[in-house]
Amino acid sequence: MPATPRLTMRAGTDRCSVPETLSTGKRGLRRRSVPGMIRDCARFAGRCKCGGVRRTARWRVWYRGAMAARSHVLVLNNAIWPDVYRPFDHWRRWVPAEVAMTEVRLGRSLPPLAGFSHLILTGSEASIVEPDAWVAEQQAYVRAAAAAGLRILGSCHGHQLVAGAFGGRVGRAAVPELGWIEVEVLGDPLMFAGALRPVWTFAAHFDEVTALPPGFVATARSPHCAIHGFAHEKLPIWGIQPHPEIDVASGERLLADFTHLDPRVLGAAISRPPRDSGWIRQLVANFLEL
Repeated sequence: MPATPRLTMRAGTDRCSVPETLSTGKRGLRRRSVPGMIRDCARFAGRCKCGGVRRTARWRVWYRGAMAARSHVLVLNNAIWPDVYRPFDHWRRWVPAEVAMTEVRLGRSLPPLAGFSHLILTGSEASIVEPDAWVAEQQAYVRAAAAAGLRILGSCHGHQLVAGAFGGRVGRAAVPELGWIEVEVLGDPLMFAGALRPVWTFAAHFDEVTALPPGFVATARSPHCAIHGFAHEKLPIWGIQPHPEIDVASGERLLADFTHLDPRVLGAAISRPPRDSGWIRQLVANFLEL
């Protein structure tokens, strides 16, 4: 996997004038990875003589360009009805064009992990509560990816699959969520850094994570789902229950195709006006920076 680009802080105009306890010592910026420097400079922008926000933006642009050239995202496309739901196309739209992406459709052999930096597991029409044989195979693959140091992001079904891979529990949702919902952010997780608040996004799930695996913390919730997002405390592993990759137009098309669903659930979803706060842009950028 490509090494994280690093930037050495130099004396003079390129050196950040944050408090000396941050520019030297155990938490020094001198050999920190760029994401760490971005977060530290932003956190102390109010006391930073260099103008932390301005310099943070410059570092972020440099870092994203460097990572784009080094990243290779593997997407496990778990759609069962690709004529209705095409998750790879949705994610491809938001990942920068210069970032390499490889799609593996359901039923295809999982490739060797060497050469990939990030792993995305998409949603699916399948249920984790009644898992097919391929779910266990993918969960073993996810554990191997984590051991290899890949950055991992699971969405909806993928979120539940990742939770199960590390010992979490998944069950039927007491109240299914379909359509546009508001997500409450818990704390200040990196996956929501820079996102507009409140966060509005598309959701479509009848199952949910009911218990987190050891070492994971919840990052978001809704009135009907206590674990709408999670992150590992130390490893770059994220899970999100909603579908921020689905924009308003795509969401309306999906709702129009969901004629097989419970009319009460579908009717309630259609009756609510679409609201999308655009979280997907920050989510993808933050994920690629892990």
